Amino acid sequence: MSESLDERGRKNLGEQSSLRQRPVSGMAMVSCALALASVPAILIFAPLGWVLALVAVIGSLSSRAALRDNPALRGARLSLAAFLIGAAVLVLQLIPMIIGFAILAVPTGMN
Repeated sequence: MSESLDERGRKNLGEQSSLRQRPVSGMAMVSCALALASVPAILIFAPLGWVLALVAVIGSLSSRAALRDNPALRGARLSLAAFLIGAAVLVLQLIPMIIGFAILAVPTGMN
């Protein structure tokens, strides 16, 4: 009939922790999903991967600003991951373009 103090404390703690969980920012989740989708998209159709990565970076920056304004939301790590993955995809796609332009810009010495 009587529960021990330890069992009641655990039960109350479980109820309180589930009530205290904050919602995750939808923008952070979408940004992370787009960043993750941009990785295989580079291999399938490069411009699509570039667009997805760019949207992920913009969305992650927007969600980080929204998270700063609204402390009741979670998702700072998701938006950071989206930013890092999206930026990495953009950089990895820009490097071959820069190298290609550099090769084309070098004079051949033939007239």
